[in-house]
Amino acid sequence: MAIVAEWVKIDSARMLESLATAQTKLDAGESEVVLDFSSVERLDAAALNQLSELGALSSKKSARLALRGVNIGVYRVLKTSKIADEFIFLS
Repeated sequence: MAIVAEWVKIDSARMLESLATAQTKLDAGESEVVLDFSSVERLDAAALNQLSELGALSSKKSARLALRGVNIGVYRVLKTSKIADEFIFLS
């Protein structure tokens, strides 16, 4: 049986709300969630904190959390914050 990933488009203007939607999907028991970061150019501290919590939640629930369309600047922030390993990166 194939697993269908839940897709969440991250809106840079409403990032915290978009990330909260992803958290709801993980809380509901989804086994794979893809976050589309193609419109995100930068992360603020609140978004970084919420992403860290999402990564921990996905590990706790043994769910896969993938980030798609992450630009190099956002990736560097995730890497230097030492939370990049919590995610799968898709092109």
